[in-house]
Amino acid sequence: MSCKQFKYTNIALGIRKVSLYLSLCISTVYSPVYANTCPTAPDRFAVPISDPDPGSPDGKLPLDIQKIMPILKEKGIRSVKEFINALPDSMHKNYALIEKTRALGQTDINHPGLLMFGSDARFMVNISTKKTDPRYEIVDMAQLDDRGNWNFRALDFSSGTPVLSQNDSDCQQCHGKPARPFWGQYLDWPGVFSDNGLGQEQVTSRQVQTLHNIKNGQQNNDRFQQLKIADYYFDQVGTAMHLPDHVYGPALTIFNNELAGAVTESIYKRAKKSANYNGLREEYLALSYCDTSAGVLSQQAKEKIKALIESKQGKTTGYNGLPHWSDVLRLWGLNPEHELPLHKLETETDQVTRQDLDWNTGVGRIREVLDLIILLELAEENTQVNQLLESNPASWSMTSCGNPFSTLKGHLKHKQYANLILRNEARQKARESYYDIDYLRIHQSMDYITTSFCQLLADNISADTIGKPASPDDGGDNDKPVPPDNDNPEPPDNDKPTPPDDGNDTDGLPVKPLFKGKPLANLSSKTGKQQLYTLHVHGKPSALSFSMKGGTGDVDMYVRHGKKPTLQQFDCRPYEQGTEESCQYDNPKMGLKGTWYVLLSSESTFSGVSLIADYDDGSDSSDGDDHGDPQQGACATQKPTSEVQIYLDKPVCVTAAPAKEYYRHFYIRLSNDQADKTLEISLHGGKGNADLLVSADLGQFPHEEHYEQRPDIVFGSTNSGSHEKVVIPNAKTGKDYLITLPAVTAHNGITISAKLK
Repeated sequence: MSCKQFKYTNIALGIRKVSLYLSLCISTVYSPVYANTCPTAPDRFAVPISDPDPGSPDGKLPLDIQKIMPILKEKGIRSVKEFINALPDSMHKNYALIEKTRALGQTDINHPGLLMFGSDARFMVNISTKKTDPRYEIVDMAQLDDRGNWNFRALDFSSGTPVLSQNDSDCQQCHGKPARPFWGQYLDWPGVFSDNGLGQEQVTSRQVQTLHNIKNGQQNNDRFQQLKIADYYFDQVGTAMHLPDHVYGPALTIFNNELAGAVTESIYKRAKKSANYNGLREEYLALSYCDTSAGVLSQQAKEKIKALIESKQGKTTGYNGLPHWSDVLRLWGLNPEHELPLHKLETETDQVTRQDLDWNTGVGRIREVLDLIILLELAEENTQVNQLLESNPASWSMTSCGNPFSTLKGHLKHKQYANLILRNEARQKARESYYDIDYLRIHQSMDYITTSFCQLLADNISADTIGKPASPDDGGDNDKPVPPDNDNPEPPDNDKPTPPDDGNDTDGLPVKPLFKGKPLANLSSKTGKQQLYTLHVHGKPSALSFSMKGGTGDVDMYVRHGKKPTLQQFDCRPYEQGTEESCQYDNPKMGLKGTWYVLLSSESTFSGVSLIADYDDGSDSSDGDDHGDPQQGACATQKPTSEVQIYLDKPVCVTAAPAKEYYRHFYIRLSNDQADKTLEISLHGGKGNADLLVSADLGQFPHEEHYEQRPDIVFGSTNSGSHEKVVIPNAKTGKDYLITLPAVTAHNGITISAKLK
């Protein structure tokens, strides 16, 4: 793909002033059969869902940019039509047709653009339906990742073989920075419902005719052959498209609701990275709910918040210089004008002011979902907040059948469950039951607790946070590994690598790397704290084990393959008392290769515990036997090693790899006086081919998929042979550079070295 094509590819989802006229959800979700049938108990409002994030069904494409390419190759998918057919059913039931667009794909009434957003809008695809369009065989994808960032890629089938673009660096010109999936200016909660071209939310006769043509198989069969169309949804010309027989807000459609949930999740996860996040949660809620919605925040409380914001070098931009909720978002490192309007084009020339934030009700709706997350977070940490939610009912019905939950907390928790926790096919499954939930009206649901809740917030302004204080959990000063056994001329120190705190986290936890076969000793933590570790398994692995032993106290271990575990979601949980626990794997169904996560959660204060992860990678060579070419580099005098610290100007002989897909890991730590210099890391000598990947900001050892997806933070050198060099200007201190050597072919006798220039 040429540079010019690549640039165009990544801005194709920038949409403004479009006539989005067809929002089609599943034929059973809003079927009249449910309109007058009310469940008999709260648990009947949703079908039982054992796994809230089950992924794609077997045989269907994963809704994950990083995982989609191997499946495309495995299935031999060579066209956009085949790609559409292989998507999960939820994508065929949740989509929109676009009549007019500013994106690159060509659209008109007879060839509308196809936007498939699935059941939760965390993964979307944009597809052209006009055969003469040069982009007819290109799929534009957008995905929200676990850190709260939107990633964009183009999947090009024009050559008959799928080609995935390598990064999204050019997207910012249309999607803004940080990137957002959709921009544009419309009516109240605009977007995927109807637009007659005159700024009115009405379906035109031509649009209805197009819909019937598609339903009858008379139009664009190469694109619409798998789409599920609800018979009753778009049959009336000139009507405003409100959902029938339901209690959703005016003109609120499924797409805007799902997109708002995804956008809010992005805002929340990135806000949590700020050092100001915990200390300003109650002030934010006071301004967002008590001042804006409830209107009960006192002048004295506002003055206290103003002083607090200014003490943190923030500005107050509200009426008469008093604080506004957007001022707190700025202290969290967010730009409200960019983040919150649901369909706002970043590159518009019109000046955006603070007052403009309120014309698009998408701002208020997104903010309510953000308020919901923060409120329930505080309730888990503070007994006073929790008591308010558990001792009061909701003031607004959740469904057309009334309130199924007796307490406000149950009511709000279910909104959170529906809005944010259920994903992909799990949310689709819930929709196909009676799931008539008003996702929003969050502030209205809290009206019964306004006085007491707002007083509690006001009492804690300028004080410590009413929830848990922000403090890093680094496992104590004794969180150190056993030093590796090697012949390095200068022995390594006893500190383990310091992982970057960049938001690669579960509930705010920094990810710490595990070294194969080398224990982390003297781990310790206080009651209720958690620690998260990761191990990348490669080669031909067998006999994988994770074990804790030694020390005193009580700590639980949770292990999960491919995803970070939680206290509810894990692959292995030994349920033992004390500090001795283990998880053993031989050849599980999902295989052993890839990234494994270990979560340690302290039931009581523990100390002196060792954690070790080990496996057999199938290598026939040992560190002591293979010195490679004795005439070259460090291997002439050292035995090979890996999983160790590299010192400047101290070359190290690398452990041999017997085949492709073996990885060797190292790390480099710079002292404070070495900051802002140029760091150069090199491979040389030996036989075979190894690549070189380096990152201080990834949160784990980098691998090929990271290099492809995050070239902004992962440095790489992928020459043929064993001569590689990575040059890092303005090198950082305080974060270790984690290094991975992926074996492209078998190799031995390679030397790795580092120096400052």
